[in-house]
Amino acid sequence: MLTAHVAIVSEESKITAAELTSVAGALSKQVSRDFGPIWEVNADVAAYQRLEDVPLDYWPIIVKVVSKIPGVGKKLADILQKLGDALNKFCG
Repeated sequence: MLTAHVAIVSEESKITAAELTSVAGALSKQVSRDFGPIWEVNADVAAYQRLEDVPLDYWPIIVKVVSKIPGVGKKLADILQKLGDALNKFCG
C-alpha cells in the first residue's frame, strides 16, 4: 500500500509553526487511525514553513486568509489550535 504525503503550509503570519505542527500531527494521527483502515490508504501529514520547502512528492494544503476583516487571521489561528487540541484528545 502506497503512502500519500500531505504538507500543510501557512501563508498567514499569525499562525505559528508550533500551531501548524500541532494540527499536522493531529491530522496525521487521525488519518492513520480512522481514515487509513477504512479506505486502505496510508498518509502522513507534515507542517512546513514555506511552500518552497515542501518536497515535490507531497500534496500541499495552503492555509491563507482571504478576508479583509480585521482579526480574522488571529481567529483562524485560534480555530486551528482548538482543532489540533480536540483531535489530539480524541485520537490520544
